[in-house]
Amino acid sequence: MEIFSIKRLFGFGLFVELLETKASDFIIETTSTDHDREVWLFGRLHLVISNEKAYSLS
Repeated sequence: MEIFSIKRLFGFGLFVELLETKASDFIIETTSTDHDREVWLFGRLHLVISNEKAYSLS
């Protein structure tokens, strides 16, 4: 279930969702790429900060 979403804010996107089942066994788990940073809190709350400029074609 998506809780919060900002598609574009100063070139970045922010997405927060709450999952019904656990996706991680850790209290806090983070992953990063060149364009995204993902954080899992309590295995169910998923936060993504994405550099939207990296995905634009223009």
